[in-house]
Amino acid sequence: ANDLLWWERANSLKEEFRKKVFWGIEGKQVIINLSYLEKFLDKVVKKLDIGISKAKDKKTGVYFSYFTYQIKEYELEEYQYIKPKKVTLKPLPLFLEAPVHALRVNKEVELYRKVKKTSLYDKKLKMYRLNVSLKECPLEIGRSRIFPRGWLENESIWLHMEYKYLLELLKNGLYEEFYKEIFKCGICFLNPTAYGRSILENSSFIVSSVYPDKSLWGKGFVARLTGATSEVLNIWILMCLGKNPFFVDKNNNFCIKFSPILKGDLFTKRGTTINLDNKVRKLEPNTFAFKLFSSILVIYYNPKRKNTYSENIKIEKIIIDDGNQKTVLKDSLIKPPLSYKIREAKVREIEVHFS
Repeated sequence: ANDLLWWERANSLKEEFRKKVFWGIEGKQVIINLSYLEKFLDKVVKKLDIGISKAKDKKTGVYFSYFTYQIKEYELEEYQYIKPKKVTLKPLPLFLEAPVHALRVNKEVELYRKVKKTSLYDKKLKMYRLNVSLKECPLEIGRSRIFPRGWLENESIWLHMEYKYLLELLKNGLYEEFYKEIFKCGICFLNPTAYGRSILENSSFIVSSVYPDKSLWGKGFVARLTGATSEVLNIWILMCLGKNPFFVDKNNNFCIKFSPILKGDLFTKRGTTINLDNKVRKLEPNTFAFKLFSSILVIYYNPKRKNTYSENIKIEKIIIDDGNQKTVLKDSLIKPPLSYKIREAKVREIEVHFS
């Protein structure tokens, strides 16, 4: 009853506010006491914490994403409006979306473990489904319910959402957990035959192992510029550069620091060659290369094949080649003027040597 009363009053205030500002705001400035604002925000946090705790599934420890509400008692006002007096809440089965958002504010590895124990995790494909079974839900919940299980928006491997989940693992510093998943979930690491198309392109969804036709399990459908592309770019940047590669120091100097989040297994095991701008470039064993700003070749040298996010690794030297001369830095920090040359893409190649 209290929750319903709060909901009614809070929404009435929002609707009233919307009426006042719909055509513009007055522009008046009002001074608010800091202590008043602090007390208000404390109450907001408490209210949110209560709501979040109620949204957790007691059985799995994973948060629900969506809910349905049924009006049990109501009043008819002026024969036009219904005023709810008693409402019952029923959560829909688990979706991957809530854990994605929860990971943004909860860095505990336990949440990851709990998600993996649910049927959101496809044990046969070793990937993450969009949702668990909806077969007990009515058609009223929306179009997800009309698709066969494992297809499109019903229990498939919805790539955009799965990559969101992987991205949050990486952003939260759960690096070992991230690498346990990315080699099995990342499209570029899949078997092209099993995937059914080029592993250089994403799909909207991958058929999961609950789909009736087993021959389609693991195959990607509707290849296009999916939302997953933005997550791939985010993941790629974090893996190759780290969280804060570019920053301004206390002296207002623009600096660059390479802090890649790379598993040792990602470094080459033997020498190889790449075709770069119509030129053949040799890469030594134990290296990892990528292009910065689509023009600068960056090569990481990791002779001991350590994880670059481990505590027992450091940058020994950096070699910057602008095409005319090479500059050797015995430091992990790149300061002006070299940092500006790199940012302006006036550098041809950067070597970063780890020890």
